[in-house]
Amino acid sequence: MHTNKSENEFNFVYFLTCSIFGFILWVITENKYNLPKGPSFLKWFINYLFNFYDLKLSTIKKKKPNNRDDQDDCHSSNFKEEELIEDTSENTVLKWFNELNSDNYSVSFFGRPMIFTRDTTISKYILSSNNIDNYTKPPDSSGVLIRLAQNSILMSEGDQWRYHRSIINQPFSSKNVKLMIPTIKSTINKLINCLNNNNNNNNNNNNNNNNNNNNNNNNKNKNNNNRVSDGNNIIIDIHSYCTKLTFDIIGKLSIGYDFQSLESSDDNDQNNDISKQFDFILNEMIRPIRRFSSYLPLYNDIKLFKFLNKLESIIKGAINSRSLNNNNNNNNNNNNNNNNNNNNNNNNNNNNNNNNNNNNNNNNNIYKKNFLLDNLICDNVKEKDIIGNINTFLLAGHETSANLLTFIFYLLSTHNNVQNDLYNHLIENKKKKRNNNNNNKDNIIEENYNRTIDNENGKNEEADDEDEDYQSIEFLDWIIYETLRLFPPAPMIGRTSINDDILNSSSSSSSSSSSSSSNNNNNKISIPSETLILISVYAIHRDPKLWEHPNSFDPYRWKNIENINNRSDFIPFSSGGRVCVGQKFSIVEARIIISKLILNFQLSFNNLKSQPFKIYQRATLTPKYPVFLNLKKRDNK
Repeated sequence: MHTNKSENEFNFVYFLTCSIFGFILWVITENKYNLPKGPSFLKWFINYLFNFYDLKLSTIKKKKPNNRDDQDDCHSSNFKEEELIEDTSENTVLKWFNELNSDNYSVSFFGRPMIFTRDTTISKYILSSNNIDNYTKPPDSSGVLIRLAQNSILMSEGDQWRYHRSIINQPFSSKNVKLMIPTIKSTINKLINCLNNNNNNNNNNNNNNNNNNNNNNNNKNKNNNNRVSDGNNIIIDIHSYCTKLTFDIIGKLSIGYDFQSLESSDDNDQNNDISKQFDFILNEMIRPIRRFSSYLPLYNDIKLFKFLNKLESIIKGAINSRSLNNNNNNNNNNNNNNNNNNNNNNNNNNNNNNNNNNNNNNNNNIYKKNFLLDNLICDNVKEKDIIGNINTFLLAGHETSANLLTFIFYLLSTHNNVQNDLYNHLIENKKKKRNNNNNNKDNIIEENYNRTIDNENGKNEEADDEDEDYQSIEFLDWIIYETLRLFPPAPMIGRTSINDDILNSSSSSSSSSSSSSSNNNNNKISIPSETLILISVYAIHRDPKLWEHPNSFDPYRWKNIENINNRSDFIPFSSGGRVCVGQKFSIVEARIIISKLILNFQLSFNNLKSQPFKIYQRATLTPKYPVFLNLKKRDNK
């Protein structure tokens, strides 16, 4: 009893000492540096927890149409009526921008400032190529990202980052991205065929009164909770299918492995669907309790490490298989050269070649030729670095793409006039392409698109004869840009200052220091080293000073916007030296998938099956609930 009392006294004294020390550090920091005003850490953190766990109703009021006709009217003409707001960001990050009427605010945690900004001048400065070594990425406090991508371009700094960037740039060159197109097309075609077959099967079952067939159909539907058909429409959870689709694409392109997510059941069994396992890993990254994982075991640790180990074992299997394949190919080449000079050993060499070919065939049954792993192996990259960069590609390549596609399809399903305009553009482009193909049979670029990228598969995976040049459809890009503006893949970009610095703000803000009474000082923010700068991309993209009707979905606004890739107010893939290396791939992939789906199906939002459309912020902006859409087959033959 006496021991417990002593421990309690010690804990109280320890807490009191830390609080006093923290207050002293805060006073020193506030007096020495010119920091913008902001809420106390306790007030800020409690507000964050309440919103993260959805413990209070949103203060954002949205206009909801009373019926479908009203909804169509709302979406068909007046974009100002549609407010697409992410509650968590609005009630946490943007809350203080609005309350303080400032583009910058600071929160102090035991003397260490955290500065939140939507100031484009500051963000451009922080993210510039000249400041790569002066402002580094903050450490991973969850411990999950370190395990997932420690030795990679995502987590490295300085010369190590430059090394990773140099080996990753080549696989994502414009030339290689073009060569990835057949894999993207074959996978989206696989999904479309799957949806069409499901619709046909359900129609047949509806017309069949045989009890055994009905029972079989019922058993089948148990594994397809996210995909049903009412005879006219296919009803799917679009986010679930986009996740499966992009995960399969990334698996094939990165390690030559087909995760077969599209073939997996639609139930919630994480053990049978690696895309769901990856989703679990991402959710664990953002749980607030994960910040204590270094000090105490957590309930989900066993499942988390099980899924991480499984993913790592698949990647190691790919490394071993592709390394052996490359060695066997080199041996085959050497044997072929020796055959020309040593006719007496022809039989032995042929036998060796046959054995090597058999080994290659066994390896290629699982792991195919790819664009990332093979390049890393050829560059003699260490295994730990390969695993880290592959995990980064899997994480960034499928999660952000799946969310982007989900948001686009949701917006198109609720904005019929935009969807119809896009469909008309696609049909017109298809006709033009058909005419051009008839007049020009020797298009070299088209040949590169159509030819196979994988001779090891033993088949030619050519594109359709009526292959569309999706890059020429400006309106398609406007839709992608507008969705990226409303729902940026990375809504927050964090950097840590290495040295003391002065940030020049483009707007005047109230300072917490009495020495900053002049306007000149108000535009300068003095920060100490180890300051955490959090750039709110979401807030920049929704800033009414920068965007007219910022919360409206209006793709037509991009008609008059120039120099899109060099704008400080549009940074969905970050900017500067650490701009996303896969942004070209992401745009090309989105163009193909959107076009293919819209050409085959008319989309509409399913009000009865869906919960209210709501998104939340983890590493990316993600739909909080399943997004069910009606897919009606188009008759455009």
